[in-house]
Amino acid sequence: MSGSASTQAKNERSHGRGFHAAHLHAVLESTTDYAFIGMDQDRRVTGWSSGAETLMGWTEDEILGRSADLIFTPEDREAGAPDAEEQNARARGRARDERWHLRKDGSRFWATGELIRIRAAPGGFVKILRDQTEWKRSEERLRESEDHLRHTVELNPQVPWTCDPQGNITSYSQRWLDLTGQVPGEPDGTGWLKVLHPDDLDPTLAVFSASLISGEPVDVDYRIYVAAAGVYRWMRARAYPRRNDAGMIIRWYGVVEDVHDRKLAEQELVASEAQLAREREVLSAIIRQAPVGISISEAPSGRSLILNDKAVEITGHTEMGHSVERYLAYGARHPDGRPYSVDEYPSVRALLRGETVVDEEVVYCHGGRDGTGPCRRLSFNSAPVRNDAGEIIAAVTLIEDVEQERLRQEALQRSEALNRAITEHAPDALFLLDAKGRVTVANPAASRLLGWEPSELIGRILHDVAHHHHVDGRPYPACECPLSQAHASGSVLEGHETTFFRKDGSPVEVLCSAAPILADSEVIGSVQVAHDITERRRAEEHQRLLVNELNHRVKNTLATVQAIAAQSVRNAATPEDVRQALEPRLLTLARAHDILTRETWEGADLWDIVGSAVDLHQSSGPTRFKTQGPPVRLEPRIALALTLALHELATNAVKYGALSNETGWVEIVWKVEEPNGGPHLSLEWRETGGPTVVPPRRRGFGSRLIERSLAGELGAEVRLTYKPAGASCTIDVPLGGGAGQPATRPLARFST
Repeated sequence: MSGSASTQAKNERSHGRGFHAAHLHAVLESTTDYAFIGMDQDRRVTGWSSGAETLMGWTEDEILGRSADLIFTPEDREAGAPDAEEQNARARGRARDERWHLRKDGSRFWATGELIRIRAAPGGFVKILRDQTEWKRSEERLRESEDHLRHTVELNPQVPWTCDPQGNITSYSQRWLDLTGQVPGEPDGTGWLKVLHPDDLDPTLAVFSASLISGEPVDVDYRIYVAAAGVYRWMRARAYPRRNDAGMIIRWYGVVEDVHDRKLAEQELVASEAQLAREREVLSAIIRQAPVGISISEAPSGRSLILNDKAVEITGHTEMGHSVERYLAYGARHPDGRPYSVDEYPSVRALLRGETVVDEEVVYCHGGRDGTGPCRRLSFNSAPVRNDAGEIIAAVTLIEDVEQERLRQEALQRSEALNRAITEHAPDALFLLDAKGRVTVANPAASRLLGWEPSELIGRILHDVAHHHHVDGRPYPACECPLSQAHASGSVLEGHETTFFRKDGSPVEVLCSAAPILADSEVIGSVQVAHDITERRRAEEHQRLLVNELNHRVKNTLATVQAIAAQSVRNAATPEDVRQALEPRLLTLARAHDILTRETWEGADLWDIVGSAVDLHQSSGPTRFKTQGPPVRLEPRIALALTLALHELATNAVKYGALSNETGWVEIVWKVEEPNGGPHLSLEWRETGGPTVVPPRRRGFGSRLIERSLAGELGAEVRLTYKPAGASCTIDVPLGGGAGQPATRPLARFST
């Protein structure tokens, strides 16, 4: 529209119209052949198109808010024409007329007009005028000269026509034939009705019939088929009767004009008004029912325009207020306790400085500035609203109560920290699985158990990673796995012992449990815990072996003691001889048992065995034993047999050999060899410096004990030689199992 509207009119347009209003405005401004006048319920002008200014001379600023009756002539106002037109529009939705109207300068013009009632709230009217002064004058001239009328008709883009008092068409211009494609003579009588749209035929005939009966002017809109374009277009047909001196109608004179564009504009106007009403209703409902507080303030005054129920509930403030000074009573504080000044409020910053404030937390106290009421943390989001010129016209603020969310987040953070600490420091492997059995969380203990980094486990199915086959290599389908079944069914599994496999393929014995994770009674995953029971299994196996070994060793020891006792008694003349023969051997056997017990019967160091055997025969002076050999760990059975053999050799040396004088000595040398038959311990006992050795005439108990304990039980090869320079014994013992391993504590005191 032309001119600059008043401040009030601008506000009405900016707040009352949206996109559709802008679109309608563009349509009306581009239509300069018509005057469009918007009116409220009291016929005060609310809209004035550029066509209206051109036609009547008033600018928009001059006419807005004034009564639209001033465009009527004094005599029409005196006759009540404006009221009659309004009543007709209210009754029928629209009212058409043709009459003289006034311009600003007092001149008159003849116009065809239509007053359209706006049904959507707040209601009102739209009046559409077209200057028909020239047409009026042409009509008067037609009365004076038929030839002049016909000439004017042919030049007029409108379609003039005439009909007789019965409504039969008697004349029309070439323009009608050009539009419809009918041939001369075809429109005569009622032939023109053939080109009307089927939906418009009956309404059009009804209007014509009524006018023929009443003599009232014809004014009707209908669509005709435009042959050249192949489409229907809207036309407006108007006709006035010509009467003779007796007042009888002798002919009707009419005109058809193309009003297609105007009709579409009217339809768009009606649709736009309806859409605008719907949008207002929707917007109002959204603001009213929004789950967040909404506050809209006008710029630059800060006057509150909208404050929805949620905003009142959240802030505890109901006063709308007319300036930014109202914020002083709100008592908002920063999270650190500092009070907000007026210009610090998010809404004020958006209004006055154009700032966009995002998620600013404000402590609001319902008691106002004194802070006596309950205080809560609120989140403010404020943004300026600008017009097309970029000027700030309002500010919108969204308010959310985040107090409960803050408390919930703090509790959640504490819970997550606790769960994280428990998970990360738990000694057992812990896995969280989603509904498909994929790992979503794996703690450090899980990584230590399986050898996979937690990041390598995430997203993989636990069964496929660690539980995919049996120990014997057979496949282990998930449908047979109790852990997978518990996960799939959402059941609890406790105390299940099974075997997992590490990243390197090695097995690990575990004790597992599983429990479902539920959300709204729906299983969304499970938590599975695996405890490494390798040490427990090893201890159990070790205990079993110890018991078996103990049973075996007790039997062997008793048999050895029995043999030692029997031989000692047989060769002794007196009980004292029995004691002297039996006691050292039993003591040697006991010391060997001490060594094995100290090592939990897992084995013994050869250095310890040698040291135990020779300690009984070592004097307080310089050592008379020279030992040399690598550290070797022996199985219990080899350790016991070798201890008894060394004791018998030492006893024989004390009685008859190198240890029977003050100058002799014994050399004990060993090594571990690995021929094709496996590792063997080769140990040699060599005596030097003793009296001349005489081979015994019979085999004594010691020789038989050595042969029985070494050769008989261990499959060792024993060679005893009695050279004059000194006796020697070579023992070759096959090593198996854990034997032949480096000793943990070599006896340095026996080293040479």
